[in-house]
Amino acid sequence: MKCEDFLPDLETGSLWRKMRARRHAARCPRCASVYAAFQTVKIRLATPEPLSRSARKIWNKAAIDAPVQFQRPVRWAPAVACLAAAACLFIVFIGPAVWGPNEEIGGGRTADNVATSSISVTEVDPIGEFSDLADAALRLDDELNSLQALAQRREAGREVLLALNRYQTW
Repeated sequence: MKCEDFLPDLETGSLWRKMRARRHAARCPRCASVYAAFQTVKIRLATPEPLSRSARKIWNKAAIDAPVQFQRPVRWAPAVACLAAAACLFIVFIGPAVWGPNEEIGGGRTADNVATSSISVTEVDPIGEFSDLADAALRLDDELNSLQALAQRREAGREVLLALNRYQTW
């Protein structure tokens, strides 16, 4: 073992490396003195110094000024959760029966309602929905392309300004 590896192996090494470092310190007087000095520093840093009178007053005042207060659990939280769940169930199951079926679908198209017993079924044209989605995707693509072009122009303008500021002349 090299003397440079002694202290790191002793403090952060595996069990095998620590054992090798202790054996090296037993044979090397220089590393033994370093180990003894290091142990005294560790012991000195591990024991805190006693507080001065003014520091003790500050600690005592902080302990008195900020007592620990435990908060009681909120008792109305379960009631609010139950109310919210009841409202959701009302909207999902009772709402459509009270307010009636929705006659208009997105895009201004109306749907054909087919009544079978007491259940109302809404037929939707999937081809029309897909064409609406394709149009929306094309609009989004155009908007993204224009935003990318704008970002490139701004970046080029910023680079020109940086170059002009660097050389300060045309």
